Amino acid sequence: PRSLGSPLSSAPLAEPRPKGGPDGPLRPTKGHEDAAGAGRVFSPVLRRFFSRAVPKAATFLAIYAVVLIAIYSALPYKTPWCAVSLVYPLALLAGMPVDALRGRWRILAAAAIVCLAVEAWAASFPYAADPRNPWVYAHTGDGVFTIRERIAGLARAAPQRDGVPIDVYSRENLWPLPWYFRRYPNVRWWRDVAIPGKAAPIVLASPGMEPDLVRKLYEGPPPGERELYMNLFPAYLEIRPQVEIRGYVAKSLWDLDSTSRN
Repeated sequence: PRSLGSPLSSAPLAEPRPKGGPDGPLRPTKGHEDAAGAGRVFSPVLRRFFSRAVPKAATFLAIYAVVLIAIYSALPYKTPWCAVSLVYPLALLAGMPVDALRGRWRILAAAAIVCLAVEAWAASFPYAADPRNPWVYAHTGDGVFTIRERIAGLARAAPQRDGVPIDVYSRENLWPLPWYFRRYPNVRWWRDVAIPGKAAPIVLASPGMEPDLVRKLYEGPPPGERELYMNLFPAYLEIRPQVEIRGYVAKSLWDLDSTSRN
């Protein structure tokens, strides 16, 4: 045997391995057969997609998608609707390999597209404001429509009509209530409850401000001008998940509204 310092010999370091093993020639295993089958299925797709026959539109879409991903990754402003711009080129690119499928693979692709369409419809309509929907982004709940309709009914019954005073007490973000209340010029938004003075006939408030609001309603006005307030909503109401809103209406306006509806 040569030492570590001796020159390399031209003799082979190992005998060449014979073809086959002790039991005969080597045979493909089950894993090799599965890989070969997958290659036969996807190789036409990949060959067509990456060949020179790829339309220029595909090249444009690929570059467009990569540039958008780079831009939105660099921007510090991260919101879900920014990702919508990425969907268009990626969806069109995904459709090109699907076009190369044949036979039962095209049927399976069509079934997958139908499933995705049903999921998109369910997330966009029946579960658009459902807290169980993981794609909801601080979505406004159905309670905002209850508030809108209830306030509109009281405004029709009030002597001032749309000019009826409305007080809103909250430190929460109550958007989109300002949008739905845009027709009422006498809406006042408060972050704190000032006890002295008379409250508006319609009052909305966050639960945390209710103790001070009760004092304002029944201690703020001078004696002889205090009025009973009724619950505006018959049940628990959220404007968004975990953002509760409560409402109160003066008894005099409550009676006018009840009379107009009867």
